[in-house]
Amino acid sequence: MNLYMLILEEYNNVINNNYIFIDYDPEGYNEDFEDEYGIDEYEAADIAEKIAKNGGINILSDKELRGLLIDKNNNQIIGGLWINNDMNDFSFDIAIKKEYQNKGLSKILIDNALEYYKMYNEMYSEVNHGDLPMRVDVVNPKLVNILQQKYNFKIIDKYPPNHIIMSI
Repeated sequence: MNLYMLILEEYNNVINNNYIFIDYDPEGYNEDFEDEYGIDEYEAADIAEKIAKNGGINILSDKELRGLLIDKNNNQIIGGLWINNDMNDFSFDIAIKKEYQNKGLSKILIDNALEYYKMYNEMYSEVNHGDLPMRVDVVNPKLVNILQQKYNFKIIDKYPPNHIIMSI
């Protein structure tokens, strides 16, 4: 195994040991959530919304919180994943607390968003007679690069000053 692979494996171990993605069901209440993480599930959703707002991410009303990113060392909510899905379109927003940014944690949220996309795409492919379109409004230039380089997203439109619409 080369040095790059060893470093990548060690990095992934740190991420997996310190952070966890929890699916959030906006329709149902998970009684075990508070026991396990020491915070009320609805309060956790409010914290995720504040993280997005503090990061300049405007979560539109047509998107639902579908996942929480938690620091397992202190059971702190550090990010969220919001998804909009109807039978014609799929999009997502992610937000990570400022002090946790630039650590590669967006990968956890993006990977989970893409898992939701795969699930919805399978469910709706017959209705759509093809793949479910995905459009993501990105305001963070670093995220644009991540989506292009690691996930093969393409820029399909730009709106000044810093909104970029991307798709797979």
